[in-house]
Amino acid sequence: MPPVIDAVPVEAVLTDGGTIITATHRLARQIRRRHDQSRAAAGTRAWPSADVLPLDAWLRRAFEAGTLRNADPGPRRLLSDDESRLLWRRVLASDGHDHPDAGVIVPLVADGWRLCQAWELSAADLHGGVDSDDARAFAHWVDAYLTLLERHGWLDGGGLLAALGCAGVEAFATRERHVGFAGFDPWTPAVQRLAEAMQAANVVVVSVAPPSRTATCGVVSARDENDELSRACAWAARQANANTDASVAIVISTLGRDAGRVRRVGLEVLAPGWQLQEPRVRPLALATGRQLADYPVVHCALSLLLIAADVTFEQASQLLRSCYVTGASAERAGRARAELKLRRRLLERIRLTDLLALLGSGAERAAGLWRQAEVLAVPVRGRRLSPSKWAGHFTAWLMAAGWPGDRGLQSEEYQAAEAWQALLASFAGTDEVAGTLPLRGALGLLVQLARDRPFEPESAAGAVQVLSLREAEGQDFSALWVCGMTANQWPPPARPHALIPLTLQRAAGIPEATAVGIEALTRRRFERLLGSADEVVLSWPAEDEMAATLPSPLLMPFAAVVADDACLHPDRLVVAASAGPEEAPGDPPPALPPLKAVSGGSRVLAMQAVCPARAFVEFRLRGTPLEAPLRPLDPATRGKVVHRLLEQLYRHERCRAGLGEIGADELRGMFDQVVSAVFDELLPARDAFFASLRSLESDRLWKLLLSLQELDAQRPAFRVATELERRATIGPLVLNVRLDRLDDLAEGGELVIDYKTGIFTPSGWKQARLPESQLPLYAVTSGAPGANPCRGVAVIQIRVPDAKLRGVGDKDLKIEGVGVPAKFFRTENLDWDGVLARWRGQLEQLAAEFAAGDFRVNPADRKWAVDQFAGLTRIHEFGPADDDRDGEASEAATNE
Repeated sequence: MPPVIDAVPVEAVLTDGGTIITATHRLARQIRRRHDQSRAAAGTRAWPSADVLPLDAWLRRAFEAGTLRNADPGPRRLLSDDESRLLWRRVLASDGHDHPDAGVIVPLVADGWRLCQAWELSAADLHGGVDSDDARAFAHWVDAYLTLLERHGWLDGGGLLAALGCAGVEAFATRERHVGFAGFDPWTPAVQRLAEAMQAANVVVVSVAPPSRTATCGVVSARDENDELSRACAWAARQANANTDASVAIVISTLGRDAGRVRRVGLEVLAPGWQLQEPRVRPLALATGRQLADYPVVHCALSLLLIAADVTFEQASQLLRSCYVTGASAERAGRARAELKLRRRLLERIRLTDLLALLGSGAERAAGLWRQAEVLAVPVRGRRLSPSKWAGHFTAWLMAAGWPGDRGLQSEEYQAAEAWQALLASFAGTDEVAGTLPLRGALGLLVQLARDRPFEPESAAGAVQVLSLREAEGQDFSALWVCGMTANQWPPPARPHALIPLTLQRAAGIPEATAVGIEALTRRRFERLLGSADEVVLSWPAEDEMAATLPSPLLMPFAAVVADDACLHPDRLVVAASAGPEEAPGDPPPALPPLKAVSGGSRVLAMQAVCPARAFVEFRLRGTPLEAPLRPLDPATRGKVVHRLLEQLYRHERCRAGLGEIGADELRGMFDQVVSAVFDELLPARDAFFASLRSLESDRLWKLLLSLQELDAQRPAFRVATELERRATIGPLVLNVRLDRLDDLAEGGELVIDYKTGIFTPSGWKQARLPESQLPLYAVTSGAPGANPCRGVAVIQIRVPDAKLRGVGDKDLKIEGVGVPAKFFRTENLDWDGVLARWRGQLEQLAAEFAAGDFRVNPADRKWAVDQFAGLTRIHEFGPADDDRDGEASEAATNE
């Protein structure tokens, strides 16, 4: 409970020249704005600025005042939040926790210690209450953190609050004689002690609260969370339009978790078409913003700095396509070509020199700018500098590289760029804590600061506010909608801090640590919300993630009301209603002439089997998807390495009769020679990382080759031919096909073999549309007219832990893994000739469909019609299929 009883209006403190200390920055801004509005409405032409500060800003002012006045100021530096996090990072790194999860652990540890300071839990308390390994580690980290503070004469915000409460305000020379506290619930022991110290120093201390209102309340039940939020936003828009001076807010208890969804749905309702053009005035003001690093203009700045060391493909690709680099519009075609070249380069990390080599004549401006930045970076790349020195270099590099572009920044972009400059200033102020850093260390620290810093652009005064429960504390509104009032959120479950012993949290009275405490806190907040607006709507979603929910018991006293339905896409309704239906005449594509040569090989028929529309786009319209960037030893590269390795090995005369006839030592010698040449072509040893990959992959391939040697040794005599090119005629099509391997059997006939390094299932050979059409096409088109020497087809699956052969063929073949037709197809009396006749009919049907211009879409196998092809196939206009199989068909087409 607060240490003072008097609760007074805001103006009672401000008109007396007093100071208001708020729990949040947003509340401080609102009180200042309301005060200015009231002075202007009263006809006052000039007035002193209201002295309203959030607690952390007031603490810094108190510290600076005490430092200037006292001869012995005590601690000589008050750490900023950024510096405190940096210090925690140093503590964890020295304890062996400097790993990628530090971005999660550091904020958790820092928040835990701030909670301990607020509730007056000492390091000794933490050691005495240890109840887990995590609590023990936390107590150890706190000791190390406090040791660093004491050694360097530093103080953090929580420590200053405790010092003010214990030593008295007069020790810090505060000027306040009348202080009001606003928005504090719960009153932590540290804040209580500060208020008591102020009272002891003859400061008038009061609790500030907005005037209580008698609201009209109603309850709305929505279908789900999106429906609830869209109704709330539509209602808020009507309230704001009816009274431009109204203060309208939506409170969401889970805003921190759902900020992305809330922003998207809110803008859909309040600013239709916002994805295409940013609204001139932002209609939505979220209390929980995105992290600064997530804003595109800031992300571009970070990527431009990181390229001085090296970046991932994704970062380099975004740089080439970014509008925040000078010349982006004029050079977009040239930079796009450079991005396509980058996709074909086998690079794990990309340096600025790599990008400069790709930028051709179509992107000369970018190349020139980035060369200037590179010239500036070279002299300091290997040095250790302080953050303030690095901040100067970073600013110069960005200017030289052409950031933030030449097209002019919109409001949100400009504010984000301003926040970036503030971040650089904060980074430059960490010299004493960070020390000197190498380039990578400085960039890593800057990136982490940008990821830790929330930022939401300022909106117009009349924007709809979307607040968390904490941000709504102490505010008042014209109209208020409270969302998400389900039984499991109002009150929410207890959420004790993970690192602080639970017994200590309960003994200290931290509300979130117990169900009773969180329930009492929720009820107090709920009662204040009811009295904070003239009109209040309470709502709950009847369904959450397809699970039914129950309303909060807090809603029982209130009557249900009916809210107007809201549409997430009102602009689409307007467009749909603007014209009547129009029937377009049929315009079928022309059929291909007979025996038309078509590029694409067997993939043409495989794609026709699973998605005729995709086959038409790819092989008749020549619409290929944007290729994925190459990666060292990604599945595609591994497949190429295996195919090239086996092609080269089986071309050795000693290997043509199979690997089973060769000794292990001789085979190893041939393998080492061939695999080195294959790696030089597909996985060049550019650096130590690639050299290590080659060594590891060579060991893996050798083990697989030994298992392939065992397969060859178990088979009757044969001779191998590899990578044979043939021209196959099937129905009206002529296709150029390439065989991985063709075994000429000593007993007569041929066995067609394909290598697979991915997952393979032969069930595609059994299906009516033959999605696994590659080997059947080879089988039915091989040999001279009237005779088919092919006696079987098989796949050798080359995957860890060993190679396996699976196929189907003539019943007289004595090859392990090759099944007989009757058993394979589960069709009595089916022989190999029957299989070939069956496959030929299926393939001719697919070829005829393709030649006729078939453009059907199969909703049951959506995989092939989505992503880059969705605009042409219009797959999303189809409802979900009754039989939505991922299907073996999909897998089969992947393997082609």
